[in-house]
Amino acid sequence: MLLSVIIPTRNREDVLSGLLGSLARQPAVPFEWEVLVVDNDSSDDTAERTREATSDFPVPLQYVLETELGLHAARHRGAYEANGEIVAFLDDDMLVEQGWVRGVLPIQEGRADAVMGRILPKWLSSPPEWLYSLCHTDGDNMICGYLGILDLGDETRPLPWHLVFGGNLFIPKQLLFRLGGFNPDSLPPDMLRFRGDGESGLMARFQQEKLASVYEPTATVYHLIDSDRLSREYLARRAFNQGISASFTDYRSRNGLAPQLALEPLRSRALTGLLALPAGSALVTAARKLKRLLSPKRPLPASDVREEMDEAFRRGWLFHRREVRRDEAVRRRLLKETYLDEGRPANLHEQPMQTAGGSS
Repeated sequence: MLLSVIIPTRNREDVLSGLLGSLARQPAVPFEWEVLVVDNDSSDDTAERTREATSDFPVPLQYVLETELGLHAARHRGAYEANGEIVAFLDDDMLVEQGWVRGVLPIQEGRADAVMGRILPKWLSSPPEWLYSLCHTDGDNMICGYLGILDLGDETRPLPWHLVFGGNLFIPKQLLFRLGGFNPDSLPPDMLRFRGDGESGLMARFQQEKLASVYEPTATVYHLIDSDRLSREYLARRAFNQGISASFTDYRSRNGLAPQLALEPLRSRALTGLLALPAGSALVTAARKLKRLLSPKRPLPASDVREEMDEAFRRGWLFHRREVRRDEAVRRRLLKETYLDEGRPANLHEQPMQTAGGSS
């Protein structure tokens, strides 16, 4: 089998059904593919809805329960269970365009080591004008990391590693494992101190090996953006979380567990707030450089919105540093070589591939 599509989800049965419907409507392709829904311990009817869909789904559809919380754990579980040579990760609040599965072809044909598809917004509520100033725009192109938007036009093109998001990512399964998988991501509020930098850590290791990622507009998805995500409160929460991720990256880099290049762009979604880091941080110089390279072309939002996000980012950084100092469990987890054990099935005692630097 060529492709396994992995959908991590938690208590999102309403939007998940829309994604499954759009995948079911994909036109026929000359290769085998499957879909795996990885339920990250939902309390709603996700399991029942998914199993109901299997009866008339046009390709194999598998339901997998992963009780270890975290987006990274659900993604890893999906990869361990996948039958495909290549895995593709989708967020549960996406809708795929016709022909999306053909996004795998640049990898199959040897033209890329990873593929990032186009992510367009599907606004469920009208966005405020100031929102656009949080995005990098260039003509019709738009990058808005905080909202998971990546639109670089209609042509396939090389893509910098730091613009590869975890949602709508295609990557060979063996390569994913060899690079050490994803770092911790999207944990419940009471576990925020264990948050990491998600796919950013994976892609920094990807770049360290001088691998090639491409932007492929054939693999277009629509990201559902509701009124909550357009609020200042949501953006402040995202900025706070990104501050935690920045501290995670910085700490691991100082301890030789993350490439130095990981300190440069902490992904485009972290543009706002990077300059609010405490003085002396290893990220400050790189942050200023990134700010110059990808500065928004539209006017800045109202100063209070920007200041709220900057302050939230700073608080996230400081929160994480306090937790590192006081909690030995946080320190131990920060110093793990990889997090591939999180999401590994109980009956699988060893990793199927070597981690970064080993042979596959």
